[in-house]
Amino acid sequence: MTEEAKGAITSEKIETDNTNFATVRADQTCEEVLVPRENAYRQLNWQITFEKGSVYKPQEDVGIYADEVDCKYGVQIRGDVFGRSAVGLEHGGAAHSGADRADGETPVVGARVIGSVLSDGQVDITEPASRMDDWEPRPVRVYGDVVGDHVTVEAPTVVYGTVSAETTLRANAPLVVVGDVRSEGIIEASDLFAFSVSARDDVTLGHNVAVINPELRSDEGSLTIADRVGVLTPDLLERIHEGNDVDAVGPWVFDVDAVWEGSVLVPPDVSDHGQGQVTSRAWRTVEEPTESRSKARRLFESMIERTRKRPPDLEEFRYAGVGSAAGGTEITVEGDMVVGEQEKRVDESTTAVDRSTEVHDESTTVEDSVVNRSDLSDGDGED
Repeated sequence: MTEEAKGAITSEKIETDNTNFATVRADQTCEEVLVPRENAYRQLNWQITFEKGSVYKPQEDVGIYADEVDCKYGVQIRGDVFGRSAVGLEHGGAAHSGADRADGETPVVGARVIGSVLSDGQVDITEPASRMDDWEPRPVRVYGDVVGDHVTVEAPTVVYGTVSAETTLRANAPLVVVGDVRSEGIIEASDLFAFSVSARDDVTLGHNVAVINPELRSDEGSLTIADRVGVLTPDLLERIHEGNDVDAVGPWVFDVDAVWEGSVLVPPDVSDHGQGQVTSRAWRTVEEPTESRSKARRLFESMIERTRKRPPDLEEFRYAGVGSAAGGTEITVEGDMVVGEQEKRVDESTTAVDRSTEVHDESTTVEDSVVNRSDLSDGDGED
């Protein structure tokens, strides 16, 4: 690190003691590297706070490294964010006057990290503790992986990559993962969409959960489905793309009733597998479209690679085909409107099965298709 970079923190935009903490002030843009001026090696022991609407885009290609990183709503960060003990991200958008449009309106942008979010401890995505008048609901967007010992999502979030937890992964707000969800401990989630879901220990899925790979997996624990789990089949995904202005997966998936009305997973689909449990629809003679699912996997991988190679600029408000930043995209399937807030429940009395007559043919079981990696640019994808 050059002496110029180490001494580049400016008091007009940043409040710091150059030893223990640094705060990028609200609505300010920081283009200098954030490191302690006195001793750059202390950066893993200090706290960094990005106030609402602040922008971090250093001229040098570095991210954020600290003990704790707190990102308020509307923050824009270019580079990876590593907080050894904790990283916090707030839901919601702030008005960014620096991106004024031709019509004179000031756009509102939600918190975005153009990189991965990493922590040896806690990663929390929450509602803001306080709001200014410019706050508007916008999902948090991470153009990279989210990795932590404990990962908690309590506010709408879109992740272009893998979400991985070492101990616990909990989500009780809309979480769209354009990739895999994996925990080496437990998973407890509602309002979740991902390509695949797996854990070493217990997996508990509540309402409004949807996947592309219908093989949910617990390696050494139990797998509980409290409600039906929707399956966004490659055919349905293709039909949605043909009739709507989207070319990927985004928060709109939760408004497509067809995801939960067609091919779904229900509690009787859970069966023992080794030391854990797995979902399989083979007993229902449902043929799993592994080839078309591979096509969907490649779509996800190309989308992740594209967004990482060409991350969005501050002025862009339509990212990677997920609709407008404001959300609320209307999705049609074969000409019929399918948006709505209907309860997606299953009548257990109609899905009961007699386990005494159940026959498992292991030759028909689709083996592990869960892929867990942070770099999708190398090698061929697994299906």
